[in-house]
Amino acid sequence: MIRRFEVIRAGTRMYSWFEIFNASDEEIGLLVAILKKFSIQPYIGGRSASGYGRIGADYSLLIDGDHEGREENALLFNLNEGFVLNSQFLADCLEKFNRWLSTITADNVFFFGKA
Repeated sequence: MIRRFEVIRAGTRMYSWFEIFNASDEEIGLLVAILKKFSIQPYIGGRSASGYGRIGADYSLLIDGDHEGREENALLFNLNEGFVLNSQFLADCLEKFNRWLSTITADNVFFFGKA
């Protein structure tokens, strides 16, 4: 059986960025939590069971406003080092998000369409 698929050469550098406007610290912490969860199995595309699509990432941080500044390699994950958070600002945001998340119970969750 012949199977055809396209792959990206190992070592290829791809670039992406996020722009977030008017986010609370907890919302930024949610993004960090999502990237931390993704770093456990960081695959893009298909055929991950065959070893294709594993990525490493490093994100720099540029902040305007209250916490103005730039941090290179503020967050990174890869095969060798795992998930590494080099930014105190992002670490504080993740902690605030986790504190907020710990307050959620079945009694204080609102489901749309239900009273």
